[in-house]
Amino acid sequence: MKDKRPKYEPKEYWESKLGRNFNIRGAALGSLSTSFNMWSLKAGLRSLTERCSQRLYLSISDREHTRSFEVLDIGCGTGNYIRYWKDLGIEHLTGIDITSVSINSLRSLYPNGYFHCMDISDERAPEILGRKFDIISAMNILLHITDDEKFERALSNISQILKEGGLLLVADPIITKNYWGEPFTEDSSSKCRSLRQYLSVFGRNDLSIMDLWPTTFLMSNPIDTGSKAAFQLLSMFWRFTVIMARKEKSGAILGRLLYNVELVLPRILKNGPTGKFLVALKETKSCAKDG
Repeated sequence: MKDKRPKYEPKEYWESKLGRNFNIRGAALGSLSTSFNMWSLKAGLRSLTERCSQRLYLSISDREHTRSFEVLDIGCGTGNYIRYWKDLGIEHLTGIDITSVSINSLRSLYPNGYFHCMDISDERAPEILGRKFDIISAMNILLHITDDEKFERALSNISQILKEGGLLLVADPIITKNYWGEPFTEDSSSKCRSLRQYLSVFGRNDLSIMDLWPTTFLMSNPIDTGSKAAFQLLSMFWRFTVIMARKEKSGAILGRLLYNVELVLPRILKNGPTGKFLVALKETKSCAKDG
């Protein structure tokens, strides 16, 4: 009989994980090589930038326009999206994380930023932050709020600190078809939720979804397919990927190959079996009343 794993405690879990590896492996797929993780991140960031530019959610190419935005990155971790926003010319940047290792490190790396050790699901979060933001990013963060009450409170807090007409950017394993994986238990450090669940919570918090698309197609584990057979086939491919991507050299080769495949797949497929990017708008009071 296997020993039961301890109940998931977010702060302790992530403090330990990032304390051991304050790098992309600590924040992402820890069992895979740094090189593969970097290619996967690069694929996701390219998809995010292209989609937001094409749909005009963000004037990413207009540095003069974006420079004045107030941006909050929730769960800033090792700083992947802090660097992303910095590279886009954002000058007013705030990051929050539940771990002291993240906040202390990022304060040293980005002395002009504002970094706070706090939990977005804490009911005091809006008061602690004390201001509102034009853009809030929560990239691969909400899935780690496994308690449904805290998940809803986190989104309520986000709505309160997002300006009317502001944008919320989320990356999460959002289920649009069917989930065929293992059931989630109290020791699970993440939790997939359906698009219906997001819509329900968003509707109660004056948030409306503007867009939803795959983060990547093949560079993460499959979670969302129309049939069990498709899930099993993609899971076999992912197991092969994990074996190949554990070592740096083979991980770099496979990562580059899949990155180039990811350039083509969005032109063919509208939905994907892995995580999703989501863009939501904070409704104005008049729109909220009309709705």
